[in-house]
Amino acid sequence: MQQVLVIGGTGRIGTPTVKELTERGARVRVMTRSHAKAAAMHGTNVCGMFGDLNRSYTVRDAFIGVDTLILITAHSITETGQGLAAVSTALAEGVRRIVFLSTAVGPGAMRIPHVAAKAPIEHALITSRTDYTIVRAHSLFQNDCAVDDAISDGIYPLPIGSAGISRVDVRDVATALANAALNSGFERHIYSLGATERFTGESVARAYGVKYAGDDLELWERNVSASMPKWQRDDLRIMYRYYQAFGMAMSLNDYLEQERLLDATPRRFSDFVEERSSTLECACACGER
Repeated sequence: MQQVLVIGGTGRIGTPTVKELTERGARVRVMTRSHAKAAAMHGTNVCGMFGDLNRSYTVRDAFIGVDTLILITAHSITETGQGLAAVSTALAEGVRRIVFLSTAVGPGAMRIPHVAAKAPIEHALITSRTDYTIVRAHSLFQNDCAVDDAISDGIYPLPIGSAGISRVDVRDVATALANAALNSGFERHIYSLGATERFTGESVARAYGVKYAGDDLELWERNVSASMPKWQRDDLRIMYRYYQAFGMAMSLNDYLEQERLLDATPRRFSDFVEERSSTLECACACGER
């Protein structure tokens, strides 16, 4: 039975990834910066361990006896350092396989800070002697959950433009990470993940039955300024400007390779919208909103 360490295993992508791994019989260790979360995470095949990649001296114990590392770095101003600390420790402790969740890359996309932040981590893996799999995920369907209130008010507020981007369901990302960690044949390879559709602000709004707020980045920034730190607003503003100018699409080869990794076709956005609507209707009926 494989011992898999998941870094980022309590987040939006990590949680379903841990579920996938345990359901397939892997022994899973989840490293978290929260002592409370680590203490609460104990089951038949899963346990939590404290470790903070910003303090690399705290993480070594989590890597002892690990066969495979799944590395999901958090969007932060220290993301590169955290990722490199994880890779360095994994290599020093003899971890045989590293699966890294990266982000979609298009021509000129290195101008986007959170894309550029992952490049040194990818480079460290590619130039290492360990087996690695890099999974570059496109924008998540579940990003829309953060703007539920606006959608409920009849507006889709994310300024993704009209050039067209790919998007992906978080559950497909979790499946891809688990497949890369537990199955052979995906070593020393880079995969992109995204649905077969190409999305614009107007098409996403239409799927929800609402209006698109438009491409005004000044308006978007004013609306999120109270809930988002400046460094993150600056990062996302650059990303949205890139989306509007160039889009972020997948090639035919990307789709074919993705299906090999998923061993399935990716989930459709229309199904996600239907599921989301059903969940919101249930929550409203139960008085949860």
